[in-house]
Amino acid sequence: MNTQDNFFYGLEGSNLFKIYVSDVALHGAKVGTNIYNEETSRAMTIHFGLLGYFIGKQVAKKAVQKRADNEARYAALEPGSPPFREGDKANFSLSGSEVQSAVLTPKPTGFKGAFSGGPTLELQLAGGKKRKFLIIENQNLPFIKNLLARPIPTAMLSE
Repeated sequence: MNTQDNFFYGLEGSNLFKIYVSDVALHGAKVGTNIYNEETSRAMTIHFGLLGYFIGKQVAKKAVQKRADNEARYAALEPGSPPFREGDKANFSLSGSEVQSAVLTPKPTGFKGAFSGGPTLELQLAGGKKRKFLIIENQNLPFIKNLLARPIPTAMLSE
């Protein structure tokens, strides 16, 4: 699978995933944490004042480098393959048949703190389970919706 344009980023809890989309499944690779760039690092350390500023810069530098290293590692693997899934215990593969609905919501939906106000993706899974991702970094929602529609034909972008 050519993964160059077949992915988007989603934050679930404290895990940042690069979510690859194939014709039949979603494959999530944990590439970072909820501190994934300088802005999120500042938001987490700002309450420490000037000391927090300097700590935040160091934390951001390390987080950005680790994210880049993880992305390079997963770029060399086939999404969904055993080495891909085994790369981190948080990694996942969801077949399109496991996902009953996928709804992208462009408005804030209750996430709190430094990460509030962004669009979300909610996946309703078979068995009543849900997964909810905050879509980070101003990604193109119609593009993500079209990606999701490949394995999940009922994927929708709400108003």
